[in-house]
Amino acid sequence: LLQCSYNEIIDLTCDNDQDVSVTCYISRIWNNPFPSMVRLMDGDFTNEGRVEVYCNGEWGTVCNTTFDLNDAGTVCRQLGYADASQVDYKTLPANLSTFIWLNNLQCYPGERCFSKCELCEYGFITSCSHQQDATIRCYGASSISGIEGTCTLNSILTRTPQDGTIILSRNRTYSNSYTSGRVLVRNNYYWGTICRKTSFGISEADVICHQLTYSGASSWSYAEIDEYVSF
Repeated sequence: LLQCSYNEIIDLTCDNDQDVSVTCYISRIWNNPFPSMVRLMDGDFTNEGRVEVYCNGEWGTVCNTTFDLNDAGTVCRQLGYADASQVDYKTLPANLSTFIWLNNLQCYPGERCFSKCELCEYGFITSCSHQQDATIRCYGASSISGIEGTCTLNSILTRTPQDGTIILSRNRTYSNSYTSGRVLVRNNYYWGTICRKTSFGISEADVICHQLTYSGASSWSYAEIDEYVSF
């Protein structure tokens, strides 16, 4: 979303009745994966979580042995973020149903495609356990759009996500399983809403849903009305 142009000057005619709401398709952007596609899973927000990579027709994890900020930065940039801020920021529940595909990664600083660091091997890693699955936190927005494609208000709101983080809320509560709701965005250490006036439309709603890892927006609306505007 931070790759879009926007205005931080508050329009005095905007109030909570003009807050943007979106409804996303329930399908995920990784439903049609390609080799070395990456995703972040089970984080509190979409810019953080357990690193998973698509190899040999299946999703699997990455061992955190020697995994550093260079490696994490490559994952973040492929996902459209500026860089990584933390590695192994949190221990997440292990995904025991997946293989561990990669170990001892060596990405160069500034690399943008995960496949440039390590090609998918045909065998899975046995020297690591899922307790060593790498987790990362990304921040900011890449200055280059479409990186992935070029590589073939409850208690949780008191935590400290990165600027640019988006969540959907309903009745002042948040869940990372919501596919629809009022859009809240983190900027300059505060949560705020998006005014629907002027140029907001289905294209902007698509960007929000894509950042939330959904395949797109089925509709958008604003808080004053109950029915969604469908296209």
